[in-house]
Amino acid sequence: MSRCLSLLVMQCPHVVPVPARTGTGTVGDDGASPRENPRTDRAIRYHIHRNEDKVEPIRGLPPFPASSRGGCPRSSVKCSGGRRKNAGGEGKRKDSGMMRSRWSIFVMGLLPIVLSACESTAETPGERFQKAIEQEAKYCATHKIERGNTRCEITKLKPADPLATEEGRFAHSIKIPNPVPEDSGYKSGMTPEQYFDHLCKTEAGEFIYKTVENVEGIYQMRPRPAVGYEANHLYAIEDPYGGPAGNDQPEMKFVRPTRYQFFESPDLLRRGPGGLKEFSHPSYFVTPDKDATLARYFGHNGQKPKTMQKEFDVMRKSKFGYTWRGITRPHDREMGVAGSELIVLNLETNEVLGVHRGYARFDIDKTVAGTAAMQWWKRCPTVFKTETNARLSFILKVLSPIPSTQGK
Repeated sequence: MSRCLSLLVMQCPHVVPVPARTGTGTVGDDGASPRENPRTDRAIRYHIHRNEDKVEPIRGLPPFPASSRGGCPRSSVKCSGGRRKNAGGEGKRKDSGMMRSRWSIFVMGLLPIVLSACESTAETPGERFQKAIEQEAKYCATHKIERGNTRCEITKLKPADPLATEEGRFAHSIKIPNPVPEDSGYKSGMTPEQYFDHLCKTEAGEFIYKTVENVEGIYQMRPRPAVGYEANHLYAIEDPYGGPAGNDQPEMKFVRPTRYQFFESPDLLRRGPGGLKEFSHPSYFVTPDKDATLARYFGHNGQKPKTMQKEFDVMRKSKFGYTWRGITRPHDREMGVAGSELIVLNLETNEVLGVHRGYARFDIDKTVAGTAAMQWWKRCPTVFKTETNARLSFILKVLSPIPSTQGK
C-alpha cells in the first residue's frame, strides 16, 4: 500500500495521501509505516504537518467531520478551555454520522484509483527483460570476454519467426474448431499474474474432437529446434510451453512396447543419444539417401537406447501426426505470457482430431544472478514431471496405440 501511495503522489502531486488518523506523524500515530500500523490503512483525508498541531484538508475534498465525542478534531486541545464538549448535542452526532458515511463512500470510490495508479506504473516483464538485456550488452561491450565464454550469446538472439519454415507455415494455416479469440481479454491495469491466470482459466486445456484406436505409428510434422540460451529469452522461442518431447531424441518417448511401434520425422540428420556410438544403434550413423524425405525409428524395448533403430524412406507409413504453433496476440509477450497449440491431425484428410492449448509465464528472479534468472517459470495446464508429460499424454488419449511386442 505504501508503494501505491508513493506512486500516486508522483503521478498526482496535487493530492497528498496520508492516513485518516490525525497526529504528529506523516504515516501513523506512532510514526510506523502503513505495513507496521494497520490503523493507517484508512481514509485519505488530511495533510498532516509533523511537529505542528495543524491539520489541513486536502484541496478539493469536503472538510472532515468533527469528532462525535466533542465536535472538534482529536488533535486539537483548544476546545472549550482544553475540554471536549458536545457542542451540538444529538443533532451534531447525527450530522457527524452522516458525514462519516459520505466519507466512507468517497474513500471506497477513491481506492480503485489509487490501486490503478500503482498498477499502471508497475514495470512489465517486457520492460524488465529489456533492461536486463541492455545491461548484459553493456557488460559485453566493456569487458573482455574469454574465448569459449558464451555469456554474451543471449544478447545476439532475435525474436522467433513462426513462418520461417514450410512446416511452420503449414502449422499456422490449420483451421481448428475452437480458435482463440482475437481479443485475449486483457484489461488495462491487469498484473502479469492476473493476465496469465485469466488465459489459463478461459483458453488453456485439452480439446478432443475424435479419438482413434489401434494406431501403429505417428508422424512428427514439425520438429522442434534446438534450445540453448533461447530458454532465457522472452522472444526467441515461438513455443515456450514445449512438449510433447524436445528436439533431442523424441523417438525415445514415443516408441516402446506400451506405446507406438514406430515414430517418423522429416529431421534426417539427428544423431543418437549424445551423438556417441557406444550408446546408439549403428543405424543412427548411416548417411541418408539423397531421395530420403523422412527418418523412421523403431525397435526400442523401452529400456536400452541402443535398441532403437533408424531407417530412411521417401514415403511415410503413419496415418496420423502432430504439429505445433505459437499464439501471437498483443500484450502477451510484453506481459511475460506466451501460448501455443499442439494439433493432432488425420494426415489423409487433414481433419483436426484434437488440440492441446497451453500457456507459459516468463519472469526474472531477482535472487538469481545473470541471465539464468530469466526463465519461463510457470505453465498451464501443468506439465507433468514424469515420463509422460502433459502433451504426450494428450496425444496418447487421441491416438490410442497398439501395444508393441518388440523387445519382449
